[in-house]
Amino acid sequence: MEKYRTRQPAHPGAVVQRVYLPPLEWSSEATAEALGLSQEQLTLFFEGRFDVDPQLALALSQQFQTSQKLWVNLQDAYDA
Repeated sequence: MEKYRTRQPAHPGAVVQRVYLPPLEWSSEATAEALGLSQEQLTLFFEGRFDVDPQLALALSQQFQTSQKLWVNLQDAYDA
């Protein structure tokens, strides 16, 4: 039987930073404002130390035209 290496799922903050923000070229100030976060919270979010809650999931879904469920699922997978 083959052994499969598994990778820990990415934190939603890392997904935002690596996938969603580069094409937009938003500043950290603009990103924080759009998501309703302080600069400190945004930094913690990108570092994986600030989790997605329902309010942040809504803001992410509105800004990036996704579902709230996507962000909740990403957080759940990261936490598991």
